[in-house]
Amino acid sequence: MNKILHYIKDNYKKLFIKEVVIIFIITRFFIFFTAEISSKIYPEYIYKKSEYTAYQLQDYKGNETYFLNIAGALNLKNFINLDEWRQFDAIHYERLVVNGYDDYKLYENHPAANWPFLPFYPGLVRLSWEPLSKYLSVNTVGIILSNIFFYFGLIFVFRFCKDKYNKKVANNTVWFLSIFPSTYFFSAFYTESLYLLIVASSFYYLNKGNYLKSAIIGSIGAITRITAIFLPIVYLWEIFKKNKYKITETIKKRELYYIFIFPALLLIYLLYINNLTGSFLSPFKEQMNWGRTTFSTPIYPIIEYLKEPYLHIPWDLGLITVIILTLTFYLIYQVFRKMGLGYGIFSLLSLSLPLLSGFAGMNRFILSILPVFIAMGILTEGKNWLYNVLTVFFLMMLCIYLFSFVNGYFFTM
Repeated sequence: MNKILHYIKDNYKKLFIKEVVIIFIITRFFIFFTAEISSKIYPEYIYKKSEYTAYQLQDYKGNETYFLNIAGALNLKNFINLDEWRQFDAIHYERLVVNGYDDYKLYENHPAANWPFLPFYPGLVRLSWEPLSKYLSVNTVGIILSNIFFYFGLIFVFRFCKDKYNKKVANNTVWFLSIFPSTYFFSAFYTESLYLLIVASSFYYLNKGNYLKSAIIGSIGAITRITAIFLPIVYLWEIFKKNKYKITETIKKRELYYIFIFPALLLIYLLYINNLTGSFLSPFKEQMNWGRTTFSTPIYPIIEYLKEPYLHIPWDLGLITVIILTLTFYLIYQVFRKMGLGYGIFSLLSLSLPLLSGFAGMNRFILSILPVFIAMGILTEGKNWLYNVLTVFFLMMLCIYLFSFVNGYFFTM
């Protein structure tokens, strides 16, 4: 404990940046307070009836399994309740923390297995929850950790942007990350906040020239979210750029060969999965068992939407998703222009991979593409009108998505 206190004292200015602290406190208070209010007054979309059930609804397959429960009496004694944050994938992460990975073979009949959920985040939650299990639920520990990860993720985002650009860009980037329509995932029992911390710190140390640390952190990212497999692209490009784009000079550098560190932990996980399920590819093949179809190209879901546009289906707010996707593609174009080829390719691939499965969860996946938000910060520097327009739009959408998320509406996944 004394070592921790001494470390905090010695690194106070690095750990506590005033602008980040203010944005973090204001936005997280807004999100948690709004979630509590909306969960008490907003109709709940859920699998079970209650004394306040108003409608019985059909799911997307035509089965009458969901119920729209109107809000009951507002009980101030139980006003603070984190159970409403236990939605969708959070339930699966909780089961993974408690029970570990499902023990099936890939080619035998089995229900949807949890192999696609990578191990680092649930592993950290388990390590933290076990000594506290008599006092706190898995969900509560996950939420606490996610907010800690998010705060330190913002610290690294701020420091990276300030070093590479300036303080105004850093402030803007932190702000837009904190109010984006799906920013509540940073505070939920999900991997988003840890992944942000990993990507931001890997970028930060890469920019500082600490290549070994950047590669080790990137390797951890690959067992947190699968899109971290694209981090080596940024790493290679930055080394290539440092050596003035000379291939012969680049291949002589020791740091180039740190590239092999990036996939190391993912390969270890796949070896474990192969032993458990009989196939290295089980985490990827099992996606079909979760109902995630794969299209031929990332552009296919957009073409299909344009053929038959819709405002809302259970899994997606189509028009809003298309608007945010269009903005994201434009911002990725700006990433290529403002940040360079490596960051641009990383962003484009990080968007394209989830698009192969359609629009479901797209706003959540965009949240994980850090260079997109840095591009936002760059473009809004000195443009108060654009900053204000994006702020108003994001806050409006955040309220809609947050209200719906804590009440189980599927389009918020």
